[in-house]
Amino acid sequence: MTDYLKEHLNVWWLRPEQAVWDARASEIAEPFSPKSPSLDLGCGNGLYSFIAAGGSIGAGYDWFTHARSAGFAKNKDSYDVPLRFDPSSHIRRGPRYRFDFALDHKPNLLAQAGRLGLYKNLKQGDGNARLPFEDGELKTVYSNILYWLRDPRARFADIGRVLSRGGRAILSLQDPSFKTVCESYQWRAKRSPLLRMLNRGRAECSYWTATLADVKRFGLAAGLRVVHDERYLSPRTLRFWDVGLRPLFPPLLEMTRRLKARDRSEVKALWMETALPLMREMLELERREGARGGYHFVVLEKR
Repeated sequence: MTDYLKEHLNVWWLRPEQAVWDARASEIAEPFSPKSPSLDLGCGNGLYSFIAAGGSIGAGYDWFTHARSAGFAKNKDSYDVPLRFDPSSHIRRGPRYRFDFALDHKPNLLAQAGRLGLYKNLKQGDGNARLPFEDGELKTVYSNILYWLRDPRARFADIGRVLSRGGRAILSLQDPSFKTVCESYQWRAKRSPLLRMLNRGRAECSYWTATLADVKRFGLAAGLRVVHDERYLSPRTLRFWDVGLRPLFPPLLEMTRRLKARDRSEVKALWMETALPLMREMLELERREGARGGYHFVVLEKR
């Protein structure tokens, strides 16, 4: 069985709060492997989906291998960096399944994702536009970024269009409570410079939230019915994540970038040894408390 926390912490070691989030998301998604032909919509650099699919990557490659601190204060994507290091040489165990297609609008992230052995075909495109697939072409659409896209009804409708009968949409979506629990998302209403600095533009990229009733309504209009739903990311987990080590990202990244490979490896090993027991306790709390969480994991099936 994959130790999702250890695998995600290995790639998110400078941001351990994100490893807890991704580990729990991977555990919940594990029973729902995609059926081919399948699409990872908004794949990013592919590392999350690679690990969620049971893949394992060595300590020499992580999110921070392709990262930059420049532009952080102006809310630039720190990971949208050209491919410089090949992750394929660090793969310790391949995924237990592959996606037929990956789609993302950032070519740098697609190039990184393409080296993981998880995707058969890469497509660059805007998820806000009509998906580049024929009606009924796909059996599975997976996405954890739909709330970054502007029109939920249109996105559900397009997913319903490309799915064949019996095909499934496997989605992670923000509940309205997410932005209540994560106080940094309230920086405008509270006119708080501190909350604005902590949020760093995340609120501007999150266009909508949905209750389960909303999801069912969007799905019904698209010919999709909810066959599984689960809440996760408890208030405790989300408050921990909302701040975490993200504000210190630039100096932490620059310190590690200045280390020689051997020194970086030794520091990372010590960091993992220190952080892993703490994050295991956080994950165990999340498992117990996540039923009232700020995210929905939903599976919808085309009728």
